[in-house]
Amino acid sequence: MEHSILKEFIQLILEEEEDLDNNNNNFVDATRKVSGSKKPMIGGPFHKFDFQTFKQLKTYEERLKYLNSTAKNIGEGSSRIAYIINPTQVLKIAINDSGFQQNRSETRVCKLDNGNKYFTKIYEVGPKYEWLLTDFAKPMTERAFQGITGVSWKQFQSALYAGFESHTKSGATEQNKQDYQQLLNNPYFSKLFEIIKVCEYMPSDLSKLDSWGIVDGTARIIDYGFTNDLQGKIQTTRV
Repeated sequence: MEHSILKEFIQLILEEEEDLDNNNNNFVDATRKVSGSKKPMIGGPFHKFDFQTFKQLKTYEERLKYLNSTAKNIGEGSSRIAYIINPTQVLKIAINDSGFQQNRSETRVCKLDNGNKYFTKIYEVGPKYEWLLTDFAKPMTERAFQGITGVSWKQFQSALYAGFESHTKSGATEQNKQDYQQLLNNPYFSKLFEIIKVCEYMPSDLSKLDSWGIVDGTARIIDYGFTNDLQGKIQTTRV
């Protein structure tokens, strides 16, 4: 997302929602980022959006048009578009079959996260997984990640590399292995690594900073629809 677009978005938020905390500036909900993706469109002020009106619309085209005229497009990837519809929630709408499958995947959050500590919450899901309503997250930074988790972003990436070496093109270094062993002794990260393995999330996705966000002062994974299972299905359909 270009800096000028983000700057315009922040200015509109400040003008329309004067009672928002200043810490809520720079909101971004990162959908899948791809090379050459189109510049996000800017819709109308999100206070014009009415959820019940949206759900009563008959066709996908009508719903997408309504979103573009009443909500804020804050991220567009290869499969989904994210719109902020109120100060705390985002609506992700699929734009192709992969997007529908990613929405479906995100609604099936790993049961190991029974305390809902790692992922943004899903509040409502549209017919056939066309859209889903989820938390609106502040963007994650390396500094914020370390402040929240107590572990540097670089060490986390390094540990992921060793813990999921089969997903990499080259072998893990001794430093990678040391970082992984150290984080296995950290309850937060040992549980996260277990979730990634058992529920087959893509470690390469979770090693990207824009797959994370901040919700109520906690680190949350905000883009987790592209699992190993989904990747296999997509590759199979392309053969």
